[in-house]
Amino acid sequence: MMIKQSTAGDQTQITMPFNYNKVLVLGATSGIGWALASKLVQNGTSVIVTGRRQEKLDEFVSQHGKEKAEAVQFDITQLDKIPEFVKDIMESHPDIDSIFLNSGIQRGFDFSKPESIDLSSVSEEMNTNYISYIHLVTAFTPYLQKQSKQTSFIFTTSGLALIPMMRCPNYCASKAALHHFILVLREQLKNGPGNIQVIEIFPPAVQTELHDEKHQPDIKNGGQIGMPLKDFTEATWAGLEAGKDQIPVGMSEGSFNGWEQERQKAFHDYCDNRFAHQETTMAPLEEMQIAQLNRSIRTIKAELEYLCDASVITPQQLSSLLSQIPAQTALHAPLSVGAVPGAVPINDAAPTAPMANLNIHRDDEKKQPNNFYQPSPAATPAPPPAYAAPPPSMPPLAQATALYAYNGTDPGDLELQPNDHINVMEYMNAEWWKGRSSRTGQEGIFPRSYVRVIENALPQSAPTSYGNMPLEVSGQGDGSGKVPTKMQEGGKKIGKKLGNAAIFGAGATIGGNIVNSIF
Repeated sequence: MMIKQSTAGDQTQITMPFNYNKVLVLGATSGIGWALASKLVQNGTSVIVTGRRQEKLDEFVSQHGKEKAEAVQFDITQLDKIPEFVKDIMESHPDIDSIFLNSGIQRGFDFSKPESIDLSSVSEEMNTNYISYIHLVTAFTPYLQKQSKQTSFIFTTSGLALIPMMRCPNYCASKAALHHFILVLREQLKNGPGNIQVIEIFPPAVQTELHDEKHQPDIKNGGQIGMPLKDFTEATWAGLEAGKDQIPVGMSEGSFNGWEQERQKAFHDYCDNRFAHQETTMAPLEEMQIAQLNRSIRTIKAELEYLCDASVITPQQLSSLLSQIPAQTALHAPLSVGAVPGAVPINDAAPTAPMANLNIHRDDEKKQPNNFYQPSPAATPAPPPAYAAPPPSMPPLAQATALYAYNGTDPGDLELQPNDHINVMEYMNAEWWKGRSSRTGQEGIFPRSYVRVIENALPQSAPTSYGNMPLEVSGQGDGSGKVPTKMQEGGKKIGKKLGNAAIFGAGATIGGNIVNSIF
């Protein structure tokens, strides 16, 4: 393999040659596809160009010679013909080691004028720019996975996948969908089988036929809009030679190097934290449903206890309602927060001290305290549940130090004292983490805002809600360093620990019966 060096001043730039020997270029009859296919040939790579216009394909082969270029006419929007096309092309050229998906069209739509919308054009644009790519990747992947050498998918998306533009909403949506698909595809393919690199090119507006007046009559001199094609081609080629997975060019670099980096970091943190120590990349559907049901049961219990603390329901009502809630269902291991207990003895349903001082404990008509909610002298909060020594598990995600005391409000909560050392085992959501206390050896969940991270076991950013399960609600700590009040903590439970579904998260039967019992 030859390595090219170029010296500028005191700096030496080293570039590797393009790593692939034969590339199938889909969408090569004009613009970016034509230019990059030509660049490949000029640098010694064999290409097979495809597209709908046979005359343009013939012109390409004539220009570059049959030794380095071959043409196959195909319309990728004929989805039902894609499997046969892929089979034929890979049987004829088993040495293809890179698939370059570049086809794309752009149309302008103004949905404030629905009478002007041609829905067939909307479907054509989405099929060309996104749906066909899914079919092509599905068909080509088995062939690439069987090869012992490195192979690749190369995608042309757009800077508009990151920041949309008003005049072409469907185009922006199709490119954004493709961009997200590529992010996930790269993660799914990185561990094999095979060795498939996933490359994404983010063009800015480029002077090509994409903006042709024939297809977008509202644009005048569209071929002159954007970055010169030659400049774009050179910048893209430099990224390909450097072996980059993501190649933003021109004006796309600003949005890509800015907040898009933070968004992708959140995505990769989520992937690492969720799946780094799992044998499969996705739990079975039944396990997902059980996990969501268990979470709903826990959040219903937390909400009912909050309503009792706020004197909206009586301790007797709380006891009755808790007795109607089913127990949680065990998964592969004991649940982190324990099963929901049965009825709570009335004498043990003591209020928290701060709540006794609030006006909600007064009967405004009689100007007297609510007698049913007076503290019982004999009431003693139940001690935190004892946890057996945990079985061997995955390494902690982070190390943390407790900033404040946390006494816990639910069975399974982890009690904290200032300066406790915590091994963080799971990010439940942005507000609640699961961990193990080195002081007590107990494991449970605790508020993220009560601890300070001192060491990350895996590279990660600040906790985010990206990719949370449906019942999780995102939220960032205020970072003020102040201990939350009891009322603030209770309020957070409704929106954070409780989740989007609130009482209704457990389904119509459980949630409906409980709400009817209260009101």
